[in-house]
Amino acid sequence: NSSSPVTTPATMLGIDASGNVVTTNDSNSLRTNTVLVKSAADFPAPVSGVITLVTSTIYEIIGTITLTNKINLNNSAIIGLDELFDKLVYTPSSGELFTGANGGSIHMVSLTAANSGAKLFNMDATGSIQSLMIFNCMITGCDNVGLLKGFWDMQLESVEFRLNTHGITLQ
Repeated sequence: NSSSPVTTPATMLGIDASGNVVTTNDSNSLRTNTVLVKSAADFPAPVSGVITLVTSTIYEIIGTITLTNKINLNNSAIIGLDELFDKLVYTPSSGELFTGANGGSIHMVSLTAANSGAKLFNMDATGSIQSLMIFNCMITGCDNVGLLKGFWDMQLESVEFRLNTHGITLQ
């Protein structure tokens, strides 16, 4: 029946900015530490060519985001809803998309650094206690997947590596 009103639950469960499970009637209050990323401009402003993400913030990727600057995860999360449609594409022919010594998590996105001379990762957490989690992602069409080194805890689960010229080094 097209005249039936749309209803939503009166009370929802969510997680607040401190990581606590909460109940609320306001879905906006559950997104206090979430940034919806529809273009590169939705990320923090780059400094010296590096976008340093805000610690403990979720960056939800919506669609294909083309980047010319590097990203320092800085213990934040990058997530998508579907790795076929939510993508980070690094276009320079040098450098790397993900850089730095801080961990974080990457979930349900496609990652590409296709141009010759570019890498997807150049992350070295040697000497610190950092975690890096990459789940349900597609790493595809990269010239060089790159280096992940020195992480205290590193989890790669359901990660598809496809059509990459050079592989990844895990140390």
